[in-house]
Amino acid sequence: MSRRVVGSVAFALLVIALSSTAGRAQAPSPLELVRGLREHGESKLALEYLRELDKKTLTAAEAEVVPLERARCVLEFVGEVPKAKGRAILLAEAKQAFEDFLKQTPNHPQALEALASLTRITLIEAKTQLRLAQAMPLPPPDAPEYDAALDAQREALQKARPLFLLTIKQSSEVAQQFKVRVQAAADPIARQDLIRQALEVDFVIALSRYYVAQTFPVATTGAKGTLDRDSFLSHAESNFSTIASGSPTLRITWVARAWLAEVHGELWQLTEMAAETARALSSPRVEAEEGKRLARFFMIRREYLRALTEDQSRLGLVETQLRAWLARYGSISSDEMTSVRYYLAFTLQRQAFITMAKTPPSKDGKPNIPAFARQKLEDAEKLYRVLGKSDNAYTDRAASHLALIGRRLRGEVEEKLPQAMLGVFESRKGATKARLLKDNGGNVESEKAVALGLAWIARQQKQDGGWEYDGTDKNERAGATGMALLAFLGAGETHTEKGKYQKTVADGVAFLVKLMPAQGANAGKLSGNMYAQGIATLALCEAYAMSRDKDLLPSAQLAVDYITKAQAPNGSWGYAPGSAGDTSITGWQIQALKAAQLSKDIKVHPATIKKAVGFLDLVSGGERKAVYGYNDNTGAAPGTSLTAVGLWCRYHIDGWGPNNAGMAEGVTGLLKRAPAKSTAMPEMYFHYYATQVVRNFGSEEWATWNEGVKSPDGTRKGGMRDWLVSLQNKKEGHLNEGSWDPDPGFVGKSCGRIGTTALAVMTLEVYYRSGGSSPK
Repeated sequence: MSRRVVGSVAFALLVIALSSTAGRAQAPSPLELVRGLREHGESKLALEYLRELDKKTLTAAEAEVVPLERARCVLEFVGEVPKAKGRAILLAEAKQAFEDFLKQTPNHPQALEALASLTRITLIEAKTQLRLAQAMPLPPPDAPEYDAALDAQREALQKARPLFLLTIKQSSEVAQQFKVRVQAAADPIARQDLIRQALEVDFVIALSRYYVAQTFPVATTGAKGTLDRDSFLSHAESNFSTIASGSPTLRITWVARAWLAEVHGELWQLTEMAAETARALSSPRVEAEEGKRLARFFMIRREYLRALTEDQSRLGLVETQLRAWLARYGSISSDEMTSVRYYLAFTLQRQAFITMAKTPPSKDGKPNIPAFARQKLEDAEKLYRVLGKSDNAYTDRAASHLALIGRRLRGEVEEKLPQAMLGVFESRKGATKARLLKDNGGNVESEKAVALGLAWIARQQKQDGGWEYDGTDKNERAGATGMALLAFLGAGETHTEKGKYQKTVADGVAFLVKLMPAQGANAGKLSGNMYAQGIATLALCEAYAMSRDKDLLPSAQLAVDYITKAQAPNGSWGYAPGSAGDTSITGWQIQALKAAQLSKDIKVHPATIKKAVGFLDLVSGGERKAVYGYNDNTGAAPGTSLTAVGLWCRYHIDGWGPNNAGMAEGVTGLLKRAPAKSTAMPEMYFHYYATQVVRNFGSEEWATWNEGVKSPDGTRKGGMRDWLVSLQNKKEGHLNEGSWDPDPGFVGKSCGRIGTTALAVMTLEVYYRSGGSSPK
């Protein structure tokens, strides 16, 4: 026997001795040694030891179990094989061995263990199909083949679903048999072993339910699919919770705790997620180590995704966290290790590309690559090469990025900066704007309407640079100016870049800055009406975020600080600073605060956001908080303006997206008031908010909202886009050409044609105003 095997056998003997009761006198059998090696991650050594046993004389009972134990070792070793073909061969070998064992010895005491192993194989097969579907490359959204590729991916995901459901069915039957055995077991040691094995099977059920949820892709699932997805997640949450409440001496207890935290995160139960993660990471027990590894992985993955989608300034911190995880766990072959390598490579690549985008090209037009960026690219290149040496979920993506990095290092010019590298407000400009307009359902006519609307709004600007409403709130200059500016900013016009309305925007921004005191108790105050304060502050924050004009930063910060001071104790904002308010007024303050956060430079106190979330909880109704009332949840109902405001606020500060069950339920309610083209002017306040909510939900719901219900022939008509365009005054040379008549709601009454037109323009800018492509 080799020295390595002898040493590991000694390790297994120690493990078995520590895990057994003091009263057990006899030495462990050779197969118990194999089991000790396998259960402690030494499956390859266990297989070597089994080969040594083939040369020895075993009892008939031992010889009968050897094929079973060999198959279990092979099953554990499968994950360490780099190539998919090799994994498939080993998996088939193990499956055949388990089936043969059950056929030859159906009443063997370990037959139930063989059945449990077969359920694990079904789970692996299902995960393989899921990973293949998730790894399917998608072309750019503006490519002609994009929709077909997306449909193919959806079909591939759906193929994995019945495999997971089969795993749940098989495992539930096996789990029930284990529970019967546990009840009948008299020996305490045997009973504890049966409990552990039963929990392992329950864990397979929980994992399978989690993965079924992943077969409902957020991008294409729609509201019903999102609710189905959350139903499976809720069942998985219950399963993981039960397992996590087990004995702390069991490894599976801590692994389940890490997964429970992850499911809490998927369900946007962020407080519970943080608590479970902390419990897993604070345990000093050796049995908790695998749970800690998973918990740290899930935590870093969330940070990685946040850095990519929300705050690119955190990429350096994420790089440090990823490197630390690999230093600690990189020697353990696992799906998590592969993912972390890919995350680190892409984080390095992203940092390099951002730096290169800010670096002027050389005289010959080729990109300059600063030393910092070059080092990042070279490190990423090495990681991608490692990923390319095995078959995994990232193999194809690694090859694609490797080719791209090679072109950059050779000095080839990239046609355009990838969308993922752009800031959130970059979506409003140039080629990106044109692409998003097309991807998200806008068209030439909607852009013509925006252009006509902006031209009319520009003609209404006063000599002092501001605007005034032509309704009952004529004296509310800050609100009128903020509303007008938001329409121009939404179209990509700023006060610092050359454009058709550069002077118009510059004069409007200057007007707002002049309105506010720079010092004293009223520093940052733009209006005594918090509606107007929120709207005007939103305009200043967007103007700064788009221009990076350092001269504007102090004024934007003061306006945000005033909003913070004006918040009521219950987290709302009222008409007067400090007074308890309502969902509608609060909605504008939250939009302003979010724009400030996205600017990266304007500071927002976390306590302000936390209190605002508390107010949203106060005014929300229903199990999923999907409907909203005025200043409490009395009268909260689906499809109202207040519900649209509440959902948009949740999107901004609570992270509600297409995969959130509350958002799915809320969108279903909004669709009951989906636009239907008519000659009547819509209530613009509702449509401004609801259109943004549904656009960021995407899927079939967005197509129905934007373009109308699909006819049997596949065409759509009568949606929000064409309805609004048709109601615009287009009479050439007319005084109101480009405007919309005052709507029948309070916007038309209070803000008149100015307010109605500004909201209509912003609604038609929805395709690119908030950045990114909507899920198709």
